[in-house]
Amino acid sequence: MLQFEIDEAKVNLSELARKAAGGESFVIAEAGKPLAKIVGYEGKETSKRAKLFGCMQGQGFVAKDLDFKAFCRKEISEMFDLDQ
Repeated sequence: MLQFEIDEAKVNLSELARKAAGGESFVIAEAGKPLAKIVGYEGKETSKRAKLFGCMQGQGFVAKDLDFKAFCRKEISEMFDLDQ
């Protein structure tokens, strides 16, 4: 497990926080003596958000031959009784 002296951790706090959020854990020490173990946060907010985004990934598709622009023009014209 990685160990950082407290002064080094203070200077690189943002980078270390991102590493912890990415799953890495490390120890903060003072004069070589471990003070704290840092791990990523796994609270309800994090897991709920992770489940929300991407929950339908791979569930649908768009036909490769769909002419989206022509489809939209026709549908919109019909909805508003516009002449084409």
